[in-house]
Order: sequence, then structure tokens, then C-alpha cells
Amino acid sequence: MCRDPVELLQVSWLEVTGSLDLARLEKGQDYTVSFKLRLKPDAFGWADSPVYLLAKPGKSGPYNWKRCDLSLLKPGEITSVPQNSVLKFTVPEKFAADDKLLFGMYEIWKGRWKGGLVIHEVVIEPFYG
Repeated sequence: MCRDPVELLQVSWLEVTGSLDLARLEKGQDYTVSFKLRLKPDAFGWADSPVYLLAKPGKSGPYNWKRCDLSLLKPGEITSVPQNSVLKFTVPEKFAADDKLLFGMYEIWKGRWKGGLVIHEVVIEPFYG
């Protein structure tokens, strides 16, 4: 498991994905997924290029999306996104032993160069709202 932040230097296609065995989570429980991010002072390309966060519990589970505007983040500060909302999913009561929670962060549509993003961690935690 990587504990150091990951820095995006320059890309036109952003696709950050991960997975977690659903068996590690409580059946029927609601959870949230968030990304702790930081924009460097020289970050570029995020205006008019929203990112989309995804959570999908299991092969047959629903896709849950949130749109985030990273250009609104204050450079230099670690911020949890999505802000002002939650990316929530529910662990199914029944799922296959090999089913996983799939999660990700994407900006693959604009084709613009962007950089200066630092990803510190992904947080998956119970939701009791």
C-alpha cells in the first residue's frame, strides 16, 4: 500500500482507479468515497475541466457519480472532494465472493492539458447521515 502522495505532472487524460474487496465492508451499510487532493501553486488546466468521481459496489451494483470542479480548490491546501456533497454507495446484502467496490476519478472528455494535482489518499468510511 502506497503511503506517499502521488503527483500528476501533466496529462490530457485523467483516469485514477482503485478497488476494495466488498467482503471487507459491512453488508447493507452506506459508505462514502472521497479523495484528499491538493493543487500545487503552479497547477494548470483545471478551469472548465470538471472531474467525475465514481463508486460502484459490485459487478451488478449501480454507478454513483459526483461532478467536482477542482479549479475551485485553494492551491497548497489538502481538500477532501467531493466538497459540499457526498459520494455515497450501499454495500449489497448479497454479492459474489470476488465482488469489489470500484472507485475512481476521471477527466477524459475535454482533451486539455492539466497538471499540478497531488492525490494524498482515498477515504472510504461508513455514512450515518
